Amino acid sequence: MSASIIGAVLEIGTSKIKVLVGELTENNRIRILGVGERESKGVVKGEIVNSNNLLPPLTAAFDDAKRDANIRIMNIYAAVSNSKVSISSNSGKVPVSSESWDIRQVDVDAVKEIAFSKMFDNSEFQVMHNIPQLYTVNDEKQVLNPIDIYGSTLSLDALIVRASIAMIKNTMRVVSQRHIEMHESGIYYSPLCDVMSVLTPEQKRNGVIMINFGAGKTDYAAYACGVQATFGTLCVGANHINSDLTDAFYISNSDAERLKKTYGIVKNDTDDSSVELSTLMFNTVNVKIESIQNVIYARVEEILKIIRNDLQKKDILPYIKAGIVLTGGGAQLAGLQNLTVKTFENLPTSIGYPFNIEDHEIKGNPAFSTVCGLLHHSLRDAKQEDAESSGFLKRIFGK
Repeated sequence: MSASIIGAVLEIGTSKIKVLVGELTENNRIRILGVGERESKGVVKGEIVNSNNLLPPLTAAFDDAKRDANIRIMNIYAAVSNSKVSISSNSGKVPVSSESWDIRQVDVDAVKEIAFSKMFDNSEFQVMHNIPQLYTVNDEKQVLNPIDIYGSTLSLDALIVRASIAMIKNTMRVVSQRHIEMHESGIYYSPLCDVMSVLTPEQKRNGVIMINFGAGKTDYAAYACGVQATFGTLCVGANHINSDLTDAFYISNSDAERLKKTYGIVKNDTDDSSVELSTLMFNTVNVKIESIQNVIYARVEEILKIIRNDLQKKDILPYIKAGIVLTGGGAQLAGLQNLTVKTFENLPTSIGYPFNIEDHEIKGNPAFSTVCGLLHHSLRDAKQEDAESSGFLKRIFGK
């Protein structure tokens, strides 16, 4: 490789804005060059609601990453997810074109074109990603790669990820105010980034569930039979736990955040000890720790059950052999792993951290899983384009 492949990525979360600059090493690992992280403003449940409030911390995060990397960011990828993203399924079928009935790339391209061409009534949404799943040969044999397999017909099941045009345009507009270029093709659905960051090929082959607990939303994805089986976003996250605690005990949001991090979810060995809380009524009350943990438990259990019920309805759970991977800023909530095991009927559960990253502190922080996965995507795309055009780096970055 004649020159380093460099990428810049952005995640505009409900609680945090993250910017990463990284380069692809010769052994296809990622070296982090710059990090920018600031408290997010003007974002609710993953959706930009006030760009004027968002711009100052966004600018600061860009400046931090640019200063670390000593590079001028001119083009960036972004990760998004909220209720304005929908997942649809579609399929296509074609006759094999060769007289010998050996399936070739032209047949794969033809069936993809049909599977990805589903018509939608709602013109306010546009396609973000077309994701091939299993190919079927002669309506009976399912394969991951049909090239050179003998058959008369080829079918393909696919997932189509669509997003609100307004959401995409709002993201592009706020970034353009920093005089940074962003193309629609550079906007990725967050769960796609998470699975790139924290799931191994072996886990995907054996069937696995990924759950990202964010502040304003919870993303999830599942692999079954070696393919991406489903994705989803719930507009409920860790901030809702704070709201529950605030409503239950009349305390401030900052105190609720402290209680959540300190006590987590109720455990079997909880005693009768209490904690003194200052309320918004300017008085103090003694509250049992068990009561605090029960409030947290109820909200998290609700989130996990919604995800479990969706996967049950889609008949995905029987194919999950590698368990569940929890990630995101809320993944380290005390007691979350045990509750997840219980809710999903003893599926093994672990915390997922960004991998394939050279030594850097974000490697041990699950809150960076989305933006690290997006960096993987951006560098992969940049490597492919760099192979096609030697001028790619000059168009993307300047010093």
